[in-house]
Amino acid sequence: MNKKSPNFALEKNEDPIGALAFTDFSNPSPALTGEDAERFIRNMEEIERKVKEPPKQPKTRAEIENEISVKKMLYEFQERELEKLKEEIKKLEELHAKTKED
Repeated sequence: MNKKSPNFALEKNEDPIGALAFTDFSNPSPALTGEDAERFIRNMEEIERKVKEPPKQPKTRAEIENEISVKKMLYEFQERELEKLKEEIKKLEELHAKTKED
């Protein structure tokens, strides 16, 4: 490991920029317990959730126009499907009425 690593301190008195960990493994490392451990886990879960969420940015004009276009197409498709369903119901009702007469 490079002695000038910006992320790890090789000695206790070293002051690297942004040190993430002290790498002297001759002493046992401390472990979080109780409320400290629970708070650490909650904070890490919150950070992970925020990282996974896309940033909330206002939609551009092109995105809005595209969304409108897609929604209109979906609406028209569903409208046609409803008309087909109405026709099927009408035919079934007519068939049902004929079977009652017979």
